[in-house]
This record gives sequence, C-alpha cells and structure tokens, in this order.
Amino acid sequence: MSYRSLLVPGVCLPLICALASCAGAKPGPPPDLGPRDAFGGLTTNAFEPGARFRVEREGARWWFVTPEGGRFLSFGVNHVTWNGNHAKGTDRNPYNEAVTARYGTEEKWAEATSARLEQWGFNTVGAWSSTIDTKTHLPYAPILHLSQSFWSPWWKDEGVVPDFFSDAFLAYVEEKAAGIDKYAGDPKVLGYFIDNELPWAPDHRKTPELFYGYVALPADAAGKGQLVAFMEERYGTVEAFNEVWKPAVAGWDVLAATTALKPRSKKKAKADREAFTRLVARQYFKVTSEAIREKDPGALVLGCRFIPYNVPEVVVEACGEYCDVVSTNYYRPLLLGKLYIKHAWRGKSTVDIVPLDESLRAFHELTGKPVMVTEFTSRLKAEGYNSYPPP
Repeated sequence: MSYRSLLVPGVCLPLICALASCAGAKPGPPPDLGPRDAFGGLTTNAFEPGARFRVEREGARWWFVTPEGGRFLSFGVNHVTWNGNHAKGTDRNPYNEAVTARYGTEEKWAEATSARLEQWGFNTVGAWSSTIDTKTHLPYAPILHLSQSFWSPWWKDEGVVPDFFSDAFLAYVEEKAAGIDKYAGDPKVLGYFIDNELPWAPDHRKTPELFYGYVALPADAAGKGQLVAFMEERYGTVEAFNEVWKPAVAGWDVLAATTALKPRSKKKAKADREAFTRLVARQYFKVTSEAIREKDPGALVLGCRFIPYNVPEVVVEACGEYCDVVSTNYYRPLLLGKLYIKHAWRGKSTVDIVPLDESLRAFHELTGKPVMVTEFTSRLKAEGYNSYPPP
C-alpha cells in the first residue's frame, strides 16, 4: 500500500490523504524528523500549547498545531473501519470476517491497525472511520454529513437544491450534530468535516444551479421568501426588477409564485445570481459551523470537502468566513477529463467557478485560510518501491 501527499507550494501545509492501493509495494519506515509530542507533532520550534488542535500561519505557510504546541502535518487515511464493505449482491462482509477471525475484537484490531498506520508514516485517522477514531491514540477527523440528505440523489431525473432556510433543515442539522457528543472535548480531534462533495454547481448529478433551484421553490418555502426579499431589497420596485428579469411580474407576491426566470440583462442577472448564491452559501456555513462549535467549542471546522473543479467562487468565499480550514478533494483530470469538466460541467454554470488550477492556490486566495487536501489518487509503479515517501 502506498500514498502520495499533495501540497500547495508556499500557501498551506495541512492536508489529509486517502490511501491508494498499489499491489506489491513495500513501504519503508518514515524518516526521523526529530522529537514528537504525544499527538505526533514536531517539538522543534514549537508553538505555544493550547487546549485543542488549531491552525497557525508562519510566513507563507500554515500549520496544524497540536494541543502541546507541536507542528503537525496531517497524513491520514480515510475509511479506516472495522466494518468494511459488503460484497455486492450478498450479505457477506469479507473484510470484517477476516479481521474478526484474526483479531477477535474491534479493540485489538484498532490497536494493530493504528500501529500499522504509524509504521507506514501516517499520523491521522481520516473521514468515514467511525469505528476506529475513538479507539486509537492517533488524531482523527470525523465527517458529520450535516446536509448530505438534503441534496437530491444523483440518480434522480431532476435534482433539487436544499432549502437551507427551512425549519426542516435547521432541525436536521441539530439532529445530526448530536453525533458530535461522543467526540466533544477530545483533544485528539483534529477537526470536523461538515459534508463531502456537495453539488454547489451543475455536474453529473443533475442538480440545478443554486439560484435557479431557489427560483423553482414553491411560494411558501422559506428559501423562496429569502429570494423575494433579496430581490425586493436589491431593486426596490418590481419595475426595476423587470428590466433585468423576465417574465415581468406585477408584484413581489407574483415573483414568489414564479418558478422560472430568464435574464434580460446578462451582466446584471449574473451579479444577482452570484450575490444570492453567496447568501445561500453563507446560511449553510453559518448554520453548520455554529452547530459544531456549540457542541464542541474550540474544535476546528474543516470545511465541506469541495470538488475542486466545480465550485462557485462565492461559495468558497463563504466557506472562508465560517470555517477554519478550506478542504477540497483532488483528482487530477487528464485531457479528456478536462474537456468534459469544461464543457459538460462548467459550461452549464452561469456564475464564476473557481479557476481550473491544479495548484489549488485559488482556494487560499479567495479565503485567506489554509487549504487541506482531503482525497486524492496516485498511480505508482510497484516494482522496487521501498522508499518513503513515494518518488
């Protein structure tokens, strides 16, 4: 098994990595970088200690800082779980069967697995690892999925966007945030991920752009009320609104009942869409980050693991307002992938999307926050590999 880290040069150091399979690979021991504290942080040139993990900027670089003040560069593995996956079409779980036969108990498996991760140079238990995170001495980063069920499933013929202003959403977040209780106050918590790869812009999951999704909401929806109030404050009169959008409406109550709009002025309509998208994103990050901090004060909020090639700039900016870290998954597209993303995804967006920049630097420039790579993939030749890190 092997992995490769991905850094944003000169911008940010914190990251968490996904493990990639490489048959026959023989990872060697990690290099000796100096004395470590109890959390695995480097004690050389340490920061001041604190109660929890935090982020600190040092020149052009950001660091995670352990509760003991150590410099911590997070190398983690997602999906470290005793449960494993079921074999498709069966009720069998081959991985769980194997580890149960070998270790007998989840506690013994967790002890052996965390030791193995450390031997390979990892120091963090990543997302979707809920059966090991509290059973190991390694720092860990739970994922909460505070809004995932409010987005339309990708297999639906027509996607719908979630109403982040609705009472139902607020209640859902409160219910899901209750899962933080088992982690709250644990100094080993690196931070919390809110969600994963939400469709903030049109993509293969057929979810509409946020603005048009809110236009399509019924008149009595809380989100539709926010849209009408937004337009009324922005334009003052329906006559001014009608100069930019069609069909013309006779009053704001008529706009509330309208489920489709088209622009008359592309420039002004784009400004409206981006401003309203920012408003929606700010509501999402405000509600979710406040729920996390209420349950576990002092813990880091690690963002929502963006898809890096298909997220509006205003959404990233909103993330920077409320989150301590901007997290994004990263899978490098090749030529055909770039063409598909450009024309099939980005071509459908009517708002500005984060530049297609493989350095991910734009995420930092839009927010001023450290950027954390939370998934990636790498292909390595297995023959003769015994070095750390991979070449």
